Amino acid sequence: MPTYCGSRPDCNTMLSLRTARTFGLIEWKYLARSWALLPLIDRALKRDGYAVTRARLRQRADRRLRKTTPQEPDKLCVAVARAVEIAARRTLWPTSCLRQALAVEYFLAERAIACELKFGVDRTGAEGLSAHAWIERDGVVLIGGEHARQKYAVLG
Repeated sequence: MPTYCGSRPDCNTMLSLRTARTFGLIEWKYLARSWALLPLIDRALKRDGYAVTRARLRQRADRRLRKTTPQEPDKLCVAVARAVEIAARRTLWPTSCLRQALAVEYFLAERAIACELKFGVDRTGAEGLSAHAWIERDGVVLIGGEHARQKYAVLG
């Protein structure tokens, strides 16, 4: 099974712009696209709600669908997740877990890479009602942190 950034002990999930300096062309491309897409997702969620926003993102991804899947989809998944995470931490607008998950799902859908958007509720309930969204591919968390599977009970 492939290892993704969030599942490697040597990978710092608090990625910084310093880390971005090591990016290749593909990672920079998705970093720039993330900075453009995240505020649009935020605005759409506020205006239209989750269901409409996700449906529109899926329609747009279908229109932009590349006919070929990348030769190394696991590497692309890591690059996309890292880029979205860095962009989300360096913005002036809200970038909740849901916004990040929708961005990753959109970018991967454009490349016909299957992933799952998961929602969960805090298992302990110690902090009141707490929910989280994350993306998984082949059972591995791409964005949203490895803690998601342990801390949150999946809905649905």
